[in-house]
Amino acid sequence: MEATLVRVVAISVQTRDTLSVAPGASSAQRLFPSAAIWVFYRRNNSENMIYWFTGQPGAGKSTLAAALKSALKARKQSVVHLDGEELRDITGNVDYGETGRVANIRSGQKLAAKLEAEGISVIASFVSPYRSQREEFKQKHRVLEIYVHTTAIRGREKYHAKNYEPPLSNFVDIDTTSASVEDCVAKISAAGSSWKPQAGPTNS
Repeated sequence: MEATLVRVVAISVQTRDTLSVAPGASSAQRLFPSAAIWVFYRRNNSENMIYWFTGQPGAGKSTLAAALKSALKARKQSVVHLDGEELRDITGNVDYGETGRVANIRSGQKLAAKLEAEGISVIASFVSPYRSQREEFKQKHRVLEIYVHTTAIRGREKYHAKNYEPPLSNFVDIDTTSASVEDCVAKISAAGSSWKPQAGPTNS
């Protein structure tokens, strides 16, 4: 969040002479007196989060991630999409065994956490088959886990991860077999708006 605050302070200083602060305003409102700036500050504090799509290849993670990104941008949120395969291309990770998958997911989680801390919403689409790794991440950060699955045959079955572990709690269930992209995104957006931190560790 530090970078976000720096950007807001810079804007506030430029317009300080023409702004007034109402009596009883909070310390943050006194620091950033412009109404528009205050809305921006609050948005990046309260709405940005990590949307973590998990599920087998072909389930629809990337399609929904792209649609969700468009929806968040329409709400004037800063948003970045992290894709597991694109990250592999960047890091040169071609190991699809457990060691390689864990490393790729860990890299994605670290990057997502950094961006979220800077006030940016992150949409991550990774197979991420290991429940314990996802649960640990959810405990530490503002993460909405989205489990995408389907019974439809879409030609990606040979790429499925062995021993995939579906989430058991604190997740959004998205079955893309017959649901429309619009309905899926609406369900995810509603879950994001009502998101609350987990009460404690979950069994995995």
